[in-house]
Amino acid sequence: MMDGKTCNVLTETASSQACNICKWQARGTTLKNQVKEKKKIITDLFYEKMGLIMDQPKQGGGNTNDGKTARKFFESPEIVSEITGLDKELIERFSNILKTISSCHYINIDTFRKYCMETARRCIELYGWYNMSTSVHKLLIHSSDIIESVPLPMGQLSEDVLEASQKEYKNIRLMHSRKTSRVNTNTDILHWLCFNSDPLISQHRPVKKNICKDLIMLL
Repeated sequence: MMDGKTCNVLTETASSQACNICKWQARGTTLKNQVKEKKKIITDLFYEKMGLIMDQPKQGGGNTNDGKTARKFFESPEIVSEITGLDKELIERFSNILKTISSCHYINIDTFRKYCMETARRCIELYGWYNMSTSVHKLLIHSSDIIESVPLPMGQLSEDVLEASQKEYKNIRLMHSRKTSRVNTNTDILHWLCFNSDPLISQHRPVKKNICKDLIMLL
């Protein structure tokens, strides 16, 4: 479980614009002023019609393009198509693909690969004038290969687990690790994380009441 930046470091991919699997990179110049103006028009329309604040920095780090925004974005493909000018069927296809890889169920690889390739062909047919971004490229071309190579469903290997354990990591590093060297510190942290994530131990851990309430609200 690791994010895209970590994958780039491990695969020695120098640029975030390049795919860390096949090393393909989109190149070309753009008219920045026109892009900026068009982007402002689209973001304003998203706010007016859907109440979404798109691609804006958030206090404390990151931006507004989070999971909640993405879910609301894909819930209304007709409105999104009207705002962006993108093909409605293509938006629905991306929604289906993202839901599939986020699920905790095993996926039919052959069917999923075929669906992704059909979506990629449709992208090229409709928008072949624009180089496909690395994120879209990896999603459509490589996601089926990644799913095939891992033993668990993709939904169980998402970044959500890493993000949820950041507070726990800080507490373990502060209270339960030796500070004599970096090696000792990281060794103690890894041992504690392995201990806390052990399934046999986790099933006997009491669940806090406030967590149950949060889960009920989300369901």
